[in-house]
Amino acid sequence: PLCKMKRQDEAQLGAGCCAQQPEEKLQRSKKIQVLNVPAIISDLRTLDKLTIHFQSHNNGGGEVLDVEYPARVAGRAFITFAKEEDADNVLKREQILKLDQQDYKLDVREVGEGETASDNVQVIEFVSTTLDTRGFPSKTARQLIHEHRFQIVSDLGYMVEIRGSFSSLKELRRNLMDLIVPQPTRGVTGNGT
Repeated sequence: PLCKMKRQDEAQLGAGCCAQQPEEKLQRSKKIQVLNVPAIISDLRTLDKLTIHFQSHNNGGGEVLDVEYPARVAGRAFITFAKEEDADNVLKREQILKLDQQDYKLDVREVGEGETASDNVQVIEFVSTTLDTRGFPSKTARQLIHEHRFQIVSDLGYMVEIRGSFSSLKELRRNLMDLIVPQPTRGVTGNGT
């Protein structure tokens, strides 16, 4: 609130013209970006789940002004908090989104100054591939798929179609290569007959 002076006090600038109230801290909104948003339910349900998740004080959240989902890049959303403090609290905590009895680790990050959903320079490529799990120890390939937070697009027994970030796929490949079960070779014996 502005301090109003009466005309007779104008000559006494600063001589107690009026009582000033302590200045209230101005609340600023803040936008964050959320990566690794799973695409296992409809966009509308995901939007609702993200809003509820980030409004929860258990997750460090608070009043959410806006949720931008889906964004131009798959698996990404933008959350605008009414208070900068709530956004900062969210950024400090591990964020686990529960969807259909599954836990999904979200990657929450600052949005650069002036950066919006349309001009964000960070691009995360998502890929889909089909994995033949027959050459791996029982259940280990599926455990790795889950640990690397891949979405299972289809599951036909030993053939599993997965979707996730390219960098996660490279890491999954490295882990799977370490587990390959040697296949018996059918070769020619040494007797020459």
